[in-house]
Amino acid sequence: MSQYNKNSRLNQEIDFGEFIKNIFKIFLIILILWVSYVAYFKGYNPKVRNYIVKTNYAYKTIEKEAMDYYKKNGEIYKDKESTIDEFCTLLSNKYSKNGGDCIRDAFGIKKNFEFKNGVAIYGMERAPFALLDTLVKDFIIDINGDKGENTIGIDRVPVRVYSKERMGGLLSPVNCKADDVKDFGIFYSPMCQAGVDVDFMTQNIPFGFDVAQIGGDEGKTRLLNRDVPFARADCIAFGGEMVAADEYCETRGYYWLPACYHEYPCSVELAKK
Repeated sequence: MSQYNKNSRLNQEIDFGEFIKNIFKIFLIILILWVSYVAYFKGYNPKVRNYIVKTNYAYKTIEKEAMDYYKKNGEIYKDKESTIDEFCTLLSNKYSKNGGDCIRDAFGIKKNFEFKNGVAIYGMERAPFALLDTLVKDFIIDINGDKGENTIGIDRVPVRVYSKERMGGLLSPVNCKADDVKDFGIFYSPMCQAGVDVDFMTQNIPFGFDVAQIGGDEGKTRLLNRDVPFARADCIAFGGEMVAADEYCETRGYYWLPACYHEYPCSVELAKK
């Protein structure tokens, strides 16, 4: 065989080897991009993440203001008759970029104010109602105001603020699932939209809660459970006494932790997500 034919054959073998290597590299890059896409959009899911971050911001901010207001006044709401929500007015004056509207009217619900990051609050102009030996008010957190789907569970979520008693100055998620009214006696929120069948008290999206033991050994706070639904946190920290969910606790098998009722008191706080 001539020297030319030998070199030509050798070059062909080298070229084929490089071709296979390049194909493998391309396949590997495509695989990495696909895994990254799945991890980001299916696992991380930026849309859900945005929903969680913004609703949690509003929840945490309003609860802090509610607790301060409660400590100062002894209650959030004095009666059902007032036509202006003073707590709503306080929030709008402090956080809104364009003022607010907290005056009651007879037409559905309206936007009360909007945080500077675009999260809007609806329904605070409505009258409070009696629940668990106190007045409460349900309202809606909307992560994008007038934009978006304006649908509960997608860009909106209803929450509740308690005027006084055990839950005074605190917020909680609410129930929009009819079966949980029937099965566990969990109150159905008047802010629920038709077609929505979600109990936000029994799931941890968008709100999860941490249960911690306060003043344990050497005075240190000890985390017992992280990012659990509100109803479950109530069960294991207080036996379901925060929102009268004891029937739910027993049915689900979420029992009062000995560390909370026998050793040191526990707290339920919004989880850091």
